[in-house]
Amino acid sequence: MDRIRLAIWTFMLLLFSVTIWGDEIYFRSLGVKDGLSQPSSIAIWQDRLGRIWLGNNAVNCYDGISTKVIRLSEYFPSLEDANIHNFCGNDSTLYLLAENNIICIDLQMRQPFMPKITATAICYSDNQLYTVEGHSLYRCNIRSGEKEILFSDERYVFTLITPIGDNQFWIGTTTGVLKVDLTEKRIITTCFQKENITTQFLDSESRLWLSAKSGLAAVVSPNGESIVLNDSGGSSIPYIHCFTEDTRGIIWVGTLAGLYRIEMKTNGIPEIMSNQPYMAETSITALFTDRQGNLWIGPYYGDIRYGNIDLDDFKCFYSDEKVEDRLHGTVIGSMAEDKEGNLYVASEGSGINVLNKNREVIRHITKTTHRLPDNKIRALWYDEQTDNLFISVYKNGLYVLDRKTGRIKQIDFSFFDSASQLTIEDIVPYRDMLVLPSTQGIFKLDRENLHTSYLLDDSLLQQKCSGNIRTVYIDDKDRLWVSSLEEGLFSVDLKSQKVIFLYGDGLQKGSRIPSAVNSICGDSRNGLFMSTLNSGLLLYNEEKNDFSSYREQDHFLLSDVCYSVTRSFYRNLIVTTDKGVSILDMSVKKKPLSAFHIPLSNLPAPLSLSGDCGIYVSPMDRNVYVGTICGLFSFNEQNLNRSGRNYSLFFSSISVNNQLLTPANSDFLQQDIAFSRKIKLPYNLNTISLTFSTSNYLLSNYGQYEYKMEGLDELWITTSNRTITYSSLRPGRYNLIVRELDNPQNEVLLEIIIMYPFWLSWPMILLYVCVTISIIAWLVWFNKTKTRLMLSLEMKKMEVEQMDKLNRDNQQFLTNISNEFRKPLTVIIAILNNIVADAAVVAGKNRIGKVLKQVVYLQGLITRLQTFNREEQEDVAFSFGNPVYDAESPVEEVIGTEDNTLYTMLIIDSDSEIRASLKETFSFAYRLIEAEDTKEGYLIALRELPDIILSEIDMADGSGIELCRMIKAHVDTLHIPVILMTYQPSPEQQIQSIRSGADDYVVKPFFMDLLQHRCNSLVRNSKRILSRYIKQKEEQDYVPLLATNVQEKRLLDTATRVLEEHLEDPEFDIARWAKCMGMGRTSLFNQIKMVTGMTPNDYIVSFKMDRAKLLLSDESCCPIAEVAYRLGYSDPIYFSRTFKKHVGVSPMQYRKNMLVSQKEEVS
Repeated sequence: MDRIRLAIWTFMLLLFSVTIWGDEIYFRSLGVKDGLSQPSSIAIWQDRLGRIWLGNNAVNCYDGISTKVIRLSEYFPSLEDANIHNFCGNDSTLYLLAENNIICIDLQMRQPFMPKITATAICYSDNQLYTVEGHSLYRCNIRSGEKEILFSDERYVFTLITPIGDNQFWIGTTTGVLKVDLTEKRIITTCFQKENITTQFLDSESRLWLSAKSGLAAVVSPNGESIVLNDSGGSSIPYIHCFTEDTRGIIWVGTLAGLYRIEMKTNGIPEIMSNQPYMAETSITALFTDRQGNLWIGPYYGDIRYGNIDLDDFKCFYSDEKVEDRLHGTVIGSMAEDKEGNLYVASEGSGINVLNKNREVIRHITKTTHRLPDNKIRALWYDEQTDNLFISVYKNGLYVLDRKTGRIKQIDFSFFDSASQLTIEDIVPYRDMLVLPSTQGIFKLDRENLHTSYLLDDSLLQQKCSGNIRTVYIDDKDRLWVSSLEEGLFSVDLKSQKVIFLYGDGLQKGSRIPSAVNSICGDSRNGLFMSTLNSGLLLYNEEKNDFSSYREQDHFLLSDVCYSVTRSFYRNLIVTTDKGVSILDMSVKKKPLSAFHIPLSNLPAPLSLSGDCGIYVSPMDRNVYVGTICGLFSFNEQNLNRSGRNYSLFFSSISVNNQLLTPANSDFLQQDIAFSRKIKLPYNLNTISLTFSTSNYLLSNYGQYEYKMEGLDELWITTSNRTITYSSLRPGRYNLIVRELDNPQNEVLLEIIIMYPFWLSWPMILLYVCVTISIIAWLVWFNKTKTRLMLSLEMKKMEVEQMDKLNRDNQQFLTNISNEFRKPLTVIIAILNNIVADAAVVAGKNRIGKVLKQVVYLQGLITRLQTFNREEQEDVAFSFGNPVYDAESPVEEVIGTEDNTLYTMLIIDSDSEIRASLKETFSFAYRLIEAEDTKEGYLIALRELPDIILSEIDMADGSGIELCRMIKAHVDTLHIPVILMTYQPSPEQQIQSIRSGADDYVVKPFFMDLLQHRCNSLVRNSKRILSRYIKQKEEQDYVPLLATNVQEKRLLDTATRVLEEHLEDPEFDIARWAKCMGMGRTSLFNQIKMVTGMTPNDYIVSFKMDRAKLLLSDESCCPIAEVAYRLGYSDPIYFSRTFKKHVGVSPMQYRKNMLVSQKEEVS
């Protein structure tokens, strides 16, 4: 039954990739899950980076994270993937045998090649590759594929070769082993000549360990003496496959039956440590010890095992209630050690486990064996003076075990009412007493007479120290530190029995600590340290009465959730956390320098910690014992901190833009990334993912690293992940540095160069600079040339402007002179016209007429001169003619109003002579009003509302054009005709005058009779239009269409007459209309369309709608239906829709609107 349990336990541990041998050796496994081609190995070798190479049906390279497989058949189709063995090599090349063919693997390129050299065995020594085959030993030239015979003996068939040094070799043959000196070309020693040697190994003392096919196992000293470990056919060690030596000089032997260990005695005699092999379940075919001292074990079939017997110095004890000599208990708590070295371990529910001095035999103190009241043990403490063990039992107070008699006695708590329910949470030694914290308060026990009492006399203070106590500690200044759930952390002076200070619990406002305290250790000289619930480790600063913290982010702890803290034998701090154990180097007082971590994940089997788990430092064996859930493990911190630094940190793979780069598939990687120190990539391959590895295969390897990309990162980035990714790197040079967190000197660097694109390369930049300089030079030249040209043009422009100014001055002079001529000529012409028109003046009329003609001619010459000047100035062509109209046009009769009153004329001119001349001319026909400027004229026009206005354009205070615009814009004066007069006529001025609303534009000088005609005509037309508008407003008369000739008028009259005759006929249509008109329907359509622009049907509808409006307006009492019938509509509804479509409102609404309008006019 016990065997079955043991097998089940072993199987469970194997599930976690760990093999446990006894209580000393712990191995991890490497198998198919880690990428191996198959679970076996017949050859193991380590390269200079520390990577492990394994031979089975392929070549496997393990870098600490993953395994890369090289199948030789993919490179050499003639080879079969099997029996890959005999590894050897140097820093750059791995040599091996595959079916007696030598295969070379370039480690930097990871590329195999075959030099076509066969051998039975190979070895590498003094930068040379040696082989044996047949009767000879050869030295091979891999490059040329040739081999040189160094030694030959036809008496022997060489099968193995091992270099010794000084050009000497051990050669295994089918008939013994030979020691050959190649310098002297002779055999020095011959041993076991009747044995077929199958295995040989040279240890650090130059002893040769060998085995034969017959089963012989022996060792040959350097002087040639041999010691047989077992005779041929013996059973001490079964058939041997391989040997290796660890760092302690122990020889490990791989056999058909498992693994054996041989140690050399002081007298030089080897001793087999056990007749029973380790790993008896498999045959061991390969052994290897790496540079760290790790032992690698290759079975014939099964996972490869590896571990460090020397540095991975863990001892684990796993709880198994069903096995008597195993650890019992679920939660392993408080521990104590007696003066004989026995370790007492408290458990939750299984009593006390007792481990002897060698930690091999376990016995138990339980309710059954020693009559304990309960198996739930809360605390232990050993009194060396009395050789007594004090035991706190859950809800049963305190007991003492007399080790001399083996009897257990209960401590008397009779003064306490609830002593039967008392639970002592801890036992704290203080001077000659023990301090006992409990939920009912803190008690003290006199160690001599075992008398108990309250520690504090003050009842209020004693009550404050009761409740759920997390921890109690007394420092070297007689201060009692108490951490409780109810009161938080506070300190009490045991001499004065007064509270010193309240520090809170991290939850309340004003707390001095960030989190509740679980454990306290130390003193005022070396520092008082406290582990907290979730804020790491606190250091008490006595001078400032505050705390400084050491947390996970500072890399001093595995986690901020801390359980216990204690001092080790070497004065370091041991802190247990929920993730493992942290060891803080306290070589400097009160300040940790560094930290060493033991993650729970690195332990041989799955373990976990809680707040009830204990920790103990043994002063005898100096080991640290850590209680866990269902187990206990111990270690020696000195062994863990011993230099195991003989390992490498290197990059194992690189991916660019999610594509794995290797020397075989990329031109950017000239050799394996592990050997590369620089990589150049184009600008578009700038997303890089690098994986780094380490050849540190120890269980105690913490595995925390930090990295920084120089040129991009400013701070170091901490990580436990082995993959680093950078995306979208800009062109430039970067240095990626990765180093260990606890050993910054061990680092690896890779220079990454992201090349600039072609258009940003140095030749292109030089080209850009040249082009830019050329453009700048051209721009400078162009600007200088442009400046010279602009100066030349400016000078030319100034000359032209001077000439233009001179010409403008001349033209202005001529214009001014012409205008001066025009003014008297206008007055003269007006006077002469009046004389000629005067019927009373008869004598000399002909001569005055001649004078008038010459004056008019002179006026024409002046006008031509002005036109010529404008043509030169503006480059505009004008047609010349006499601007003065014929003077012989008859003058119409005087016009007036119907009541024979005169119309009013407003004359606006700044020239008094012109106003006088116009006044003389129009005084008989108009009532005249004068104004000298535009402002006065505008005010008079608004006040007097004249019938016509005559205004000069050019006046001192403003323009007559602007005055006209103002008059036409006003609602009271917009109907008044306006005539504008000017001395300086121009087409632009005439256009502006018409746009302003002027009714006429007159050029001075002018004939008075022509001006009279225009004024009379404008006044008459204005009055007619106004009269007509008023009449339409009053009568709403029908306005007939106007014809342009007699034929059209006759057509419209006939059409209107026919429509009026048939207005009430609902059957009247286009056909009847054409028949009454005496023409065809098409002819009627064309002629009506041509004259009116409407179709005959539209014309009829329009005619009827006009009649409808008259009927609706004049006959307000007539019903809408009656109006429809009178207009020829048989359906009043259709009539209403047609009326609304053409007029916009219904007939009823139209009638209402007309009635409203009439009422408003009447009112």
